[in-house]
Amino acid sequence: MRRYVAVLSLVVFCTCLCLAEVEAQEVLTWQDCVKEAQQNHPDLVTAREVVNQFKAQKLTAISATLPQVSTEVSQSLSKKPQSSQTNASFYGITGQQLLKKCKCITI
Repeated sequence: MRRYVAVLSLVVFCTCLCLAEVEAQEVLTWQDCVKEAQQNHPDLVTAREVVNQFKAQKLTAISATLPQVSTEVSQSLSKKPQSSQTNASFYGITGQQLLKKCKCITI
């Protein structure tokens, strides 16, 4: 009887371990595997970063042809002991546009 209980306990224990292991595993579809490989493969990560770098360089080159606009606003207030209060304001806007990109030759 004791032996029967020990064997039964061992079987129950092993079954619990097997079930726990099965629950811990993740089931992946083929699409999940492909997605995981695309996100983590070193060659693909490097290639993706090279593409991002070229996109940034392209945007930098395009931005040189766009208008450049800047604004400035300032105000000052001064009060001298024997005179009245002085209030000065300044504001301005400037813009630049590259009209033609050319190669200049200096002689």
